[in-house]
Amino acid sequence: MPEEPQIDGVRRQALEPELAALRAVANAVQARIIGGLLVILPVAITFWILYQLYSILQLYLIGPVAYAVRFGIHQVMPAQMAERLSHFAWAESVLQSLIAIGLILLILWFLGLFVRSRIHRAIDWLLLRVPLVTHVYKAVSSVFKSMGQAGGKQGKRRVVLVNFPSTGLRTAGFVTSSCVDLTSGQTILCIFVPMAPFPTSGFLVMAPEKEVVDLEWDMDDTLQAIISGGMTVPQHVRYFRQEPEVWNSALATVHIEKGSGG
Repeated sequence: MPEEPQIDGVRRQALEPELAALRAVANAVQARIIGGLLVILPVAITFWILYQLYSILQLYLIGPVAYAVRFGIHQVMPAQMAERLSHFAWAESVLQSLIAIGLILLILWFLGLFVRSRIHRAIDWLLLRVPLVTHVYKAVSSVFKSMGQAGGKQGKRRVVLVNFPSTGLRTAGFVTSSCVDLTSGQTILCIFVPMAPFPTSGFLVMAPEKEVVDLEWDMDDTLQAIISGGMTVPQHVRYFRQEPEVWNSALATVHIEKGSGG
């Protein structure tokens, strides 16, 4: 009986090279599968988001316009040609969607001619004086005007770290505007804090400018960090705020060291 463990140990030792080879193959297969996921997931998520956006446009904008285009074509087209086209329903649907998209772009281009014109100002004047409508229209119009002004600027968007959702925790956000506190006269920043992993929604946070930390990231770095859940972030981050007293003491120390060195 005591010889059996020795035999099992010899067998295990003899099978160790084969087991090591199997583990190496399994690790290689696992690494290759993970690599494939890293390749396909960004592409799949990108097209999924585009599909969701297209589905919304198709439901509320492209679809109704395409239906109107189809109705108009069938009213003008001879019955025999319409019957022939009915055999190619998929081609007719694609053609209607393309025509609808072209009409929508043409209408938007045409409306762009009236930006800041008398007609545009007249529409603003009218909607800003309609009860209930004025509150919604004023808020939405202000948002799009701010976006247009920000898009026309060549400077980068200011990115900061703000105490959110509680003191001691900091979250990255984009400064959208600023205002002045009536009591203290301090500058108050309006900060949009995107949610991970979909930055299209988030929170509006108002914080004193002296309590935020300027994050030396650009918009692309910040959005990548949010969408990836923090897996892809720049190597360095300025997390703690450098107080002026600390800077002054540091500069004084440098001057003293230089003086003693000279």
